[in-house]
Amino acid sequence: MVLFRDPWHDRGLLEVRELQHNERACSLACVAMLVNAARALVEPSSPTISQLELLERVGDTLWTDAIAHGGDGVTLAELAGLARQSLEVCGFSSVQVEPVHVDQVTDQVRREARHCLVEVARTPTQFVIANFLHSIYTGDPTGDEGHFALVAGYDPAAPQVLVLAP
Repeated sequence: MVLFRDPWHDRGLLEVRELQHNERACSLACVAMLVNAARALVEPSSPTISQLELLERVGDTLWTDAIAHGGDGVTLAELAGLARQSLEVCGFSSVQVEPVHVDQVTDQVRREARHCLVEVARTPTQFVIANFLHSIYTGDPTGDEGHFALVAGYDPAAPQVLVLAP
């Protein structure tokens, strides 16, 4: 059983996929994809919002500075607030955003993550933005930089996750 959203139907996630416009703008690209996919659920013919237009609509100077060349990017907690603000300024009034921090990978965390992935894949109005911390994947304890990517699907049999890295 593969739980992938249909990426080719009604402006699915692949159709609204964005490439980040610089080395620090993965948060903006992910949130722009999320906003455009959410807008397409409400009105399939709605025009997409560009990353820079979204940044201007939100008007958060900390975000602008964080994703500028040489900026420090944003944290997971900051991204949660920015995603909420972005959805709200684009007309979504009842938005729930829940940042989930994982400090240690345990069997319980794996079970919770799999459950979340199944629910998100089955529910078109839920989205996951994953934060990949370089230190976890490279083993470098000084590699505290992260990279945000939107999750587009999950195959529990494999198990594999389709991630749209901007």
